[in-house]
Amino acid sequence: MGLPNVTDSGIAEYNFNEQTTFDSIKQDKTNYDLMQIVMVYIGKDPTLIEDELLKLLHLVFRAKLTAAEKKDRLKTDYGIEMDNEALREVNVMCNLGERLVEETREEMTLTHLKNIMETMGISLEKAMDILKVPVNSRSMYASMIS
Repeated sequence: MGLPNVTDSGIAEYNFNEQTTFDSIKQDKTNYDLMQIVMVYIGKDPTLIEDELLKLLHLVFRAKLTAAEKKDRLKTDYGIEMDNEALREVNVMCNLGERLVEETREEMTLTHLKNIMETMGISLEKAMDILKVPVNSRSMYASMIS
């Protein structure tokens, strides 16, 4: 669910419409329009976001702040008080996003290491040197490849 343009923010709704092949078969809309898709796009730059709801969502989901900083901003900017349970949930969401980015980075590094080793016929150590893999991560990649 990537953004159409990283600077864009907005909300799009998608609905189901009946399209019959035979005119004799018609359903009441309540029989088939049971699902609706809402896509929320939150751009990276909060100064370009005009809608207050999207600004709030940016703060919660995209802002590079700690959970405590988000809690303070929610209180001061939006008057939203957060109890300890809500703060834990925000913390989980922040950590989840960070973990997804890290997993993607690891997968891409692993793919690049394998490709470099295969195409250049070099050792894992040399491939890690080329990609500038940090020393503290090298054993992890070595165990993933062997």
